[in-house]
Amino acid sequence: MSTTSFSRSSLNRRLRSNMGGSLNAAVKQVQAIGRAAESIANEFGGLRAPSLRDALDSIGLRGLLLPSLARARACGTPECHCPSPDLGEVSKVIDRPEKVSVGFRFRNGSGARRTFELQAGTVTAETGEAGGAVAVSPKSLDLGPGEIGVVRVDVDASQHRRGVDYVGAVKVSAKSCEDMTLTVVVAVEPETDVLPIVDLHCCCHPKVRPLRWYHHYYCDPPPEGREPNQPPNNPDHPPG
Repeated sequence: MSTTSFSRSSLNRRLRSNMGGSLNAAVKQVQAIGRAAESIANEFGGLRAPSLRDALDSIGLRGLLLPSLARARACGTPECHCPSPDLGEVSKVIDRPEKVSVGFRFRNGSGARRTFELQAGTVTAETGEAGGAVAVSPKSLDLGPGEIGVVRVDVDASQHRRGVDYVGAVKVSAKSCEDMTLTVVVAVEPETDVLPIVDLHCCCHPKVRPLRWYHHYYCDPPPEGREPNQPPNNPDHPPG
């Protein structure tokens, strides 16, 4: 009759030979051993199931750091406060249909040096009809934190109708960033329609007359061109 026994030392030697230098494989094997030991402890009652820390210590991985499950359970989804990808609108008003250049400046507010790729979309009238050709230059900007780059969008508005807004967009892309969009509007309006209006008024009409001393005595005003210097002689009210 032969029996086979497994001591902890022989088990450790066999485990080390099977690890193959892979830490992940070792951890998986230790977990399997722990589950097996726990099952044996449940059956025999008097044995204590070794923890993962004890199992790692027994095979020479005493210094291996273990993740904290309590800390992991306390972690929540980080909040993201990000501005809108809509960068707003740049508009240009011209007094006659012609090719036009719309200029603006981009500033890198991301806090890191980035290369921003620029792409111009099509221009469409608010009524749905297609506008003229559009191009953007430069096609990319390499900006450090806070740096500013000048961009121009050329729009062929030679066939645009008066009184109609033509709308296009510039798409801005950068690595690891959400795509952003700047709206560009070109409108053809007669110069007289876009000049500022200044309202005129006529204040104090009719003109306010000054109040003089003789108005209190119900006296006729003096002849025009002569201002009395003293009250008129009145026998009932002698001067002095």
